[in-house]
Amino acid sequence: MDKNEFLEEVLHSNIAPDNFEKIYKEFNTYQDLAFDTLIEFDRVCKKRNVLYQLACGSLLGAVRDGGQIPWDYDVDVYVPYEEKEKLITALSEELNSNFYFYCPEVNENCRHEFIRVTPKGYKSEILHVDVFFVIGISGNTRERNKTLDRIEYLFEKRYSKLVNIKDEAHGHPRRYLNLMLNKIFALMDSTEKMHQEFLSICSNHPVQGSIFCTTADSYGKNKIYPVKEMWSVKDIFIEGHNLLISSHAEDILEITYVNYKDIPPLSSRIKEVMNHHKLLLNAKI
Repeated sequence: MDKNEFLEEVLHSNIAPDNFEKIYKEFNTYQDLAFDTLIEFDRVCKKRNVLYQLACGSLLGAVRDGGQIPWDYDVDVYVPYEEKEKLITALSEELNSNFYFYCPEVNENCRHEFIRVTPKGYKSEILHVDVFFVIGISGNTRERNKTLDRIEYLFEKRYSKLVNIKDEAHGHPRRYLNLMLNKIFALMDSTEKMHQEFLSICSNHPVQGSIFCTTADSYGKNKIYPVKEMWSVKDIFIEGHNLLISSHAEDILEITYVNYKDIPPLSSRIKEVMNHHKLLLNAKI
């Protein structure tokens, strides 16, 4: 389903919100910005031979919808952790001045351990390409869970310590309170010490030579991929550009989403657009 088909479905339904066509047109401009950022990321990676592939919703949209998911704007990619230093150097030296990237290596107060690439003039926490690093993991469930539990702990503690509560709560009192409590509990943790431990764990779990892999973040347990199916990549042509996906993309999507070909109910797709649009109105710096 492409964007025009989705819009027609909404407009011909009996649940179309007022001014949805106008709202969706504005939403499309942010989708375009996110896609332009992906194209620039792809250019840098290919110029400097950094391995990446589309991931999560971006892979789902590419395979199922032939482009971006019509009701989503977020862009996700996977990069093997072994490529991290090369990627940071490439982005530092090659990234077009219309974009910037954000991670702990360029700002010690960055709240996350992955990289975000963002159009200039926009907040990285709202409009971005998320670059998630992939690590190798043990085939032993107990050993694997021990590693991933520690990564999740370090990931969430850093977020709690450095997040801007007012911006992240989005006006929800309960979320504000939860974030405040988590920040208080994280006060005793050293950001630099947590960062170094995170780097050490990732460095000791390379993708190369491993049977399984996953992302080094809070959701690693939910997506365990076979290495041999992940890192054989191929081109996919999207909106005039060749981008990279796994040669076993359908298998990866089944692991990530199970019934990935299913289209959500129209009401939930409309709600997603409306929520995203409201958030994106605050995307400019």
